[in-house]
Amino acid sequence: MGAELALGVAALGDIPDEDEAVATVLAAHRAGITRVDTSPWYGRGAAERRLGRAVAALPPGSLTISTKVGYVIERARREQDFSAAAVERSLAASMDRLGVDSLDTVLIHDPEDHMAAALEQAYPRLHQLRTAGVVRAIGAGMNQTAGLIRFVRETDIDVVLVAGRWTLLDRGAGEALLPECRARGVRAMAGGVFNTGVLVSPEPGARYDYAPAAPAVLERARSLRETCRAYGVPLAAAALQFPARDPAVGAVLLGPADRQQLAQNIEWWRHPVPAALWSELEA
Repeated sequence: MGAELALGVAALGDIPDEDEAVATVLAAHRAGITRVDTSPWYGRGAAERRLGRAVAALPPGSLTISTKVGYVIERARREQDFSAAAVERSLAASMDRLGVDSLDTVLIHDPEDHMAAALEQAYPRLHQLRTAGVVRAIGAGMNQTAGLIRFVRETDIDVVLVAGRWTLLDRGAGEALLPECRARGVRAMAGGVFNTGVLVSPEPGARYDYAPAAPAVLERARSLRETCRAYGVPLAAAALQFPARDPAVGAVLLGPADRQQLAQNIEWWRHPVPAALWSELEA
């Protein structure tokens, strides 16, 4: 696989044990995972602060960090702002929480309901910051493909983060987004590869895209599990490795809540998957 394994820290911003969150980032680094994705929205700043503690404990340049702009975390209710001024405020606050003076990647976060502002205000400001060398790469992150396709076609972004739309259960990104990325040289990061857990354990009560999985979804996931079992492969291992099979995908994001989950994810990433199983799963 050409894609790297990357660490998403959304869950680490929400767990009560801050020390465990920091220890999980450090354990990922020891395991060779150096790309980390975060956002001010995760834990309303907690994920970035905890990641900042890990950054401070490591030699400079040990981690390649991506964060996001778009959410206003100072307000009690969910609010977004994609103005150029908001982008600057958000990035300044993120770099302060992270303890860094530059960033590898900055993504416009969930702009699907504000595409005009994202394209006409947030994107041009990020483009200027990239030109100035404050950030190396810019892009957008969403859990739907239509908006990402617009960014790829209409702007000069470097990367997209597509969550939950390039998985064993939902291959929507393969229809147009990933082909566009390949054609235009845009790197894709795949997140939400377990579709909120149903591709880890498709049992009653499992969740799919942040809600209880419908019976039809559970049935499909169980069918995938039986196919994998016939080859001695855990469903979760195939689910984690599947997104990396498209050449447009440069990174697959994990989302562990602690070191134990991290270790299990790494084991799944390294589990051999026979070509014959891929042939069945991709048929």
